[in-house]
Amino acid sequence: MTKNNASLGTAQALVVDPVAMSRSVLTAQLKDFGLGSVVACGKMSEARKLIEARSFDVVLCEMDFQSEGGSAYSGQEFLEDLRRERRMPLSTVFIMVTGERAYAKVAEAAETALDSYLLKPFTARELLDRVTQSRHRKEVLKDIFNAIDRGEYEPAARLCIQRFQARSRYWLYAARLGAELLLRLNMREPARQLLDAVVGTQALPWARLGLAQIQLATQQT
Repeated sequence: MTKNNASLGTAQALVVDPVAMSRSVLTAQLKDFGLGSVVACGKMSEARKLIEARSFDVVLCEMDFQSEGGSAYSGQEFLEDLRRERRMPLSTVFIMVTGERAYAKVAEAAETALDSYLLKPFTARELLDRVTQSRHRKEVLKDIFNAIDRGEYEPAARLCIQRFQARSRYWLYAARLGAELLLRLNMREPARQLLDAVVGTQALPWARLGLAQIQLATQQT
């Protein structure tokens, strides 16, 4: 594997996996890609402390975990908690790693703030492709993510709508972000118009779900 990927040379990565062997393999692969720094841990509590203490460009997280108390706690729930508590900037790439039996759960996670996922077993090339593609999307949409991290939701939504209307790179992804932001701002009619436009181009499940949420919120059952 090449070690000359300049776009990854300064990237900081975190691997979160309860299985030591998996942790070791993922860490070795990321280092082989030429990432500037790779840190690994086996517990969600350790991962949370690391994320609160420093910034990471890439987080690889296993889907299936057991909390320290013995109850189930998934990688998806961990991501949702981090996003809700604003512990991790949107510029961070979050990739879920999972086995076949948890695929349905990961498919659900793909409808949230997840950047990508990898189904075991996967090759080093597949991992590299996911990391580089996700980081490129974050770079292209940097102005939107920066506005969101600053709490400037309405300007961020406008940027999303502009990208969608212009059919610029990642326009569907931007439309999804824009709809979520408009709903967060309780701007249901603009959100409905945006989601209707998305459904008009591609019948995406997340767009239909957003429309259903708006109908429920306005008692249009």
